[in-house]
Amino acid sequence: MDAFVKRVVECPDAEQMAGVLETAQPGWLEELEDMAFDFWDRPDVDRGEASVLLLRMATAFARCGHSPRGARLATTLADDAMASGDLERLAPALGTIGVLLMESGQTVEARRVFEEILSVTARSGDAESRARALHNLGVLEAMEKRDAQAVACFEEAFKQAWKAEDLQTAGLSERFLALAKDSPGSPGAPATGILAPEAPRPCPGCQGRGLVLKEDYGMVLCPDCKGACRI
Repeated sequence: MDAFVKRVVECPDAEQMAGVLETAQPGWLEELEDMAFDFWDRPDVDRGEASVLLLRMATAFARCGHSPRGARLATTLADDAMASGDLERLAPALGTIGVLLMESGQTVEARRVFEEILSVTARSGDAESRARALHNLGVLEAMEKRDAQAVACFEEAFKQAWKAEDLQTAGLSERFLALAKDSPGSPGAPATGILAPEAPRPCPGCQGRGLVLKEDYGMVLCPDCKGACRI
C-alpha cells in the first residue's frame, strides 16, 4: 500500500494518476480516500499545495469510475476555501466540481458553478481559473447549439489563458473556437446544403454524450462528432 500511495502522489497530472488508481487492489481506494482526508485535516498542512494534490486526485477518481469519491474531495476543499475566504483555492475547487457535474450530465448545475467561478475570479484576478471556466462554459454553449455564445466564451478563454500563461487551456480554446466558428449555426459559417441523417446514432468516440475526457482538464467536445452526437 505504501508503494501504491507513493506512486499516486508522484503523478504529475490526473491522467497518469487515474492510471495508477486503476491498479489498486480491493480496499485500497477506500483507504486512499481516508488518508487524503486525514492529510487535509493535519494542522500543519500547507493548504495551497494540499489542495492542488487533492483536486488532482478528485479528477483522477472520477476518470477511473469513482466520481463520488472525487466529488467528496472536491466539495470538502471548496467548503474549506469558502469558509476561510481563500478565493485562490476556491476557484480551482469549484472548477473541479463543475467538470464532475458536466461529466455526469448535470449541465444546469455545471453552468451555475462555472458562472460562480467567473464571479470569484473577478475579485481574485485568477486568470487561469477564469480561462478554464470560460472554456467549459463554451463547451456547454456548443453542446446546446448556441454557437455565437460558444465563440464568445472560447475567444475570452483564449485571451485569459494567454494572460495566465496556461498554454494547455489556450490550445484547447483555440481549437474549439475554430470548431465553433465552423459550426453550421454560427454567424458567418458557410451553408453546407447537406442534410443531417434521419435518425442520429451514437458517436463511437463519446457514446452519445457529446463529450470525451481530454488532456488534463475536464471534459471537451468529442473530436469525432464535434459534440453533435451524430456521425
